[in-house]
Amino acid sequence: MPYGAGYVRKDGEPNYAAAHAKHLRALERRRRVSGREIIEACKRAEAVFQAEKKARELAAAIAASQSKLTRKEALVAAAKAAKQKRRRERRIAQAEAALSANEALSIARRIYALRLRDPLSGKNFVDGVDYNDDGEGNELESLNEFKARIFGWFGVRRVMN
Repeated sequence: MPYGAGYVRKDGEPNYAAAHAKHLRALERRRRVSGREIIEACKRAEAVFQAEKKARELAAAIAASQSKLTRKEALVAAAKAAKQKRRRERRIAQAEAALSANEALSIARRIYALRLRDPLSGKNFVDGVDYNDDGEGNELESLNEFKARIFGWFGVRRVMN
């Protein structure tokens, strides 16, 4: 559709002036709408900026109002934190040692039980390697000796009762 065809005079000719005026009004309306959008975006950005500025000021005021530690207080606090850390590490090490001891004990019990049930106990394997590799003959070692050997593998020392 040619420019101005929407506006026709009584004589059938296009009214270019009216079409141009309509086009200018549409441009002005679009400019005002985009201007309002820009202004609204600026208002939102300004509100965010003011909120951040207020938060920074409040944080600075809170930090300034908190008392500063003296050197002695800082040393005491550091010593307390170090003591708590050592205590926590010691407890973790004790728990790991207990876990390792429990694991070694359960392995020792299972291996000892299997060894007692093994029909090859005290006999030779098919390939001729002696089943008892401890060099003490065919006697089975006691449960306590066996546990001590297993604990030795894990690096756990256990006081025998």
